[in-house]
Amino acid sequence: MGTGNLISLILLGLVFLAWAASMFQMLGVIWRAAEARTAEEPGGLFTGTANRWRAYWAFFRDPGQRRLKVRILVLTGLLVILILARSAGSLQVQ
Repeated sequence: MGTGNLISLILLGLVFLAWAASMFQMLGVIWRAAEARTAEEPGGLFTGTANRWRAYWAFFRDPGQRRLKVRILVLTGLLVILILARSAGSLQVQ
């Protein structure tokens, strides 16, 4: 394994860790919002599921979560670029 390959693999791993942490943060925000809504509205069989869907849509429309949404978008784009760059490098004839 060459030095460039090792560096790109480490960079890819670090970006993935940051992406995963951001995704878990997003899911935590959505989960807490859905649980709060469910606690306010005791209801029938599908109340929890409906509140989760409402919490997802509320998260994506919430301007207060803009930083997190932008961070996830940038990290996702960076992951795609790094994966494509590694794939293109491994397809070259040596």
